[in-house]
Amino acid sequence: MGRLHARTLAGLPGVEVTALQNRTFETAEKLAEEVGGRVFRDVAELLNSDVDAVWVCTPDFAHVEPALAVLEAGKHLFLEKTLATTLEDGRTILRAAESHPELKVLVLQREFMPLETPAFGV
Repeated sequence: MGRLHARTLAGLPGVEVTALQNRTFETAEKLAEEVGGRVFRDVAELLNSDVDAVWVCTPDFAHVEPALAVLEAGKHLFLEKTLATTLEDGRTILRAAESHPELKVLVLQREFMPLETPAFGV
């Protein structure tokens, strides 16, 4: 899913992919050849860089740890649908977001759908 997001973001006007991280470094390197950006070996290294925002593309059940790390690092956070798979995890992320009101936190279901696209069935 991360590859799709990186490719789509790289194709949007005004958007620059500046950093990539994947559990498999070689996968991130290959994607960087296509979309640009510096490749980081781990999340901590990426979060210590000068990126402004982080797009977390882990599976829903694994959102909590990276989301908290992103917010603690002072970066804007984008999560692809679903915020979390349990109420407790969702509340944990929301509490962290509330403690950083200067940061934007977005959970997106249809992040790449043009705004003028009509709703289904309308």
